[in-house]
Amino acid sequence: MVNCANEKEPVPEKEMEDLAKSLDSYIRKNLGEEYIPRMNSSAGLPMQATSISSMEHGTMWGQLNRWMARLDQFIADFKD
Repeated sequence: MVNCANEKEPVPEKEMEDLAKSLDSYIRKNLGEEYIPRMNSSAGLPMQATSISSMEHGTMWGQLNRWMARLDQFIADFKD
């Protein structure tokens, strides 16, 4: 997914789509439907700045970072 930030390379649409499907499937199966809206929302997450000028690359980079932040929160939810 490093190509999300590499504007010299094409946007990794297929890889991102595959990751989205994989995450969705895993979350539905192991955590439950109620986690899906939270996974897809940036509500409550801090805004992040990037030097990526390509809208397509920047959007994917932002989505990837949101997913990582949410996965981190989900792990914390189940630490007990």
